[in-house]
Amino acid sequence: MGNFRGSLHLPDKISKDLHNRMLIEKIEKVIFQLPERRREVFLLSRYEGKSYKEIANILGITVSTVETHMSKALKTMREKFLPLLGLSFFLFCKSIL
Repeated sequence: MGNFRGSLHLPDKISKDLHNRMLIEKIEKVIFQLPERRREVFLLSRYEGKSYKEIANILGITVSTVETHMSKALKTMREKFLPLLGLSFFLFCKSIL
């Protein structure tokens, strides 16, 4: 039968996949609660891999403003997830973002 976890008796891989999907949903929820411009900056940086200079050009703002938005977005992410997940959250985020 294999290894089972939790009261649902899910195999380890299914349990981990479910946990990962739930975590991604929580991350997305926090991202989409960010103010619009901050969210745009965050998504362009982390999901599309744009440099701060590229983001500034796309959005018509200064690089300094991009830096401010990213700093505040990352602070929000830390505040929401660090108490719950600790360092593992940041390792996970790095692998998906």
